[in-house]
Amino acid sequence: PENTAGITGFSWIKNRDAADNHILQNRVTGIYNYVSSNLDVVEATNTNSVQRFLQQGVQIGNFDEVNTSAESFVLWQWANDGAETSNGDGAITTTIRANTAAGFSMGTYTGDNAAVSSTIGHGLGAAPEFVILKALESNPSWTAWHTDLTAGKGLQLDNSGGEISPSGGHIGAVSSTTITLTKGSSNNNAVNLAEEYVFYAFAPIEGYSFFGSYIGNQDNDGPYSFVGFAVAWVMIKESDGSGSNWHIYDNKRRTYNPNTVDLNADLAFAESYNAADIDLLASGFKIRTVGTGTNEDGKTYIYAAFAENPFGGSGVAQARAR
Repeated sequence: PENTAGITGFSWIKNRDAADNHILQNRVTGIYNYVSSNLDVVEATNTNSVQRFLQQGVQIGNFDEVNTSAESFVLWQWANDGAETSNGDGAITTTIRANTAAGFSMGTYTGDNAAVSSTIGHGLGAAPEFVILKALESNPSWTAWHTDLTAGKGLQLDNSGGEISPSGGHIGAVSSTTITLTKGSSNNNAVNLAEEYVFYAFAPIEGYSFFGSYIGNQDNDGPYSFVGFAVAWVMIKESDGSGSNWHIYDNKRRTYNPNTVDLNADLAFAESYNAADIDLLASGFKIRTVGTGTNEDGKTYIYAAFAENPFGGSGVAQARAR
């Protein structure tokens, strides 16, 4: 039932077999409306995309990007059944849904085109460590911010570039209540024009989510990252150099180690299969390959990692070690 716990708030779908776009939808912007992590284009609408957000799932139509006959798809989803509220913590009022137990909020705002910087409220009650946002009415790149990036720098989710001081503005300081939107040389077109934006903010929760970084060693016996839980999903990006995609691994497309099944948030390509990429472990993950993607010598890689069902509860088993 739609009025019970665990309703999907954020749905991310990708065709595994074809070069279809990533389809990202949420309960704030509403059913039928989507953006793609691999594109900088405006929000689009298709009544056969996600049609309902349900308890531990979604209902979909026959939109090719989410439901082509005889092709395989992956659905990553984050529960967010918090009430939709107006948040006035920042200079710009936001409309949000916040799941504080999971450290996850999502929302929309209309930019005020501030001369220098402005702020938006996220509703988490704790400082987020990973934020992504996108203009819905124009086509600047996605803005991505991570706690381990250099101060004043940002990444773009839809391309393979390294951290930069974006000309379109960037996310500056974050606090337990607000996210700062900082002006860029091209008039804030990525973060704060007078138009609508969507954002997703994640704060770390012990035993469920972790946002960190590691240094590559160019060795098949690669770096090990301790996160304190059995990893169900992880996204990795080189931050101090260009040419590295946003690599996503999970424990559903590959149920054993080494996990060799890769998708890229910034590319429409079908998933790729490699000899050895990564081990998803009981308390973290370990890199098992070399190269620019996840393990070039001396390079810094940022990541966002999540557990599966860490809290237990109605119809939800606690995560198990692998």
